[in-house]
Amino acid sequence: MTATSEEVTRSALGVSQRLDELVSHSQDMVRDIESSFEILSSVKRIADQSHMLGLNAAIEAARAGEQGRGFGVVATEIRKLAGDSHSLVQNIQSQLAGMKQAILQMDRSIQEIKGFSQHQGQSMQELSRAYEHVARTATELTNL
Repeated sequence: MTATSEEVTRSALGVSQRLDELVSHSQDMVRDIESSFEILSSVKRIADQSHMLGLNAAIEAARAGEQGRGFGVVATEIRKLAGDSHSLVQNIQSQLAGMKQAILQMDRSIQEIKGFSQHQGQSMQELSRAYEHVARTATELTNL
């Protein structure tokens, strides 16, 4: 009984350590996602600036009249690309936010499982002590 309870206790401690590793990895993932948000903010700023450049170019093309028509087409395409980039950034940010929430929920679940595992290890230690006490008492009664 004692060997089995010690094995269960060691196993519970091993599970707890593995869960700590999972928490560490999930925290790394959250940091990476937050870093990705910063990069996406830069891409969004570039898209916004490109859109403004496209607008300015369209204004200049309109001022140039017939000679600026080709430049106006390019300006329109620049604005479209900027708009597409902006939409993609929003989609990626939304997906990353969902991933971050899922990871944080996973973190909470891991912490809960870790608590159960630690409780299991403590319960097995208490059970082992109680078993040893019963065994000693039985030996004492046998020796009477």
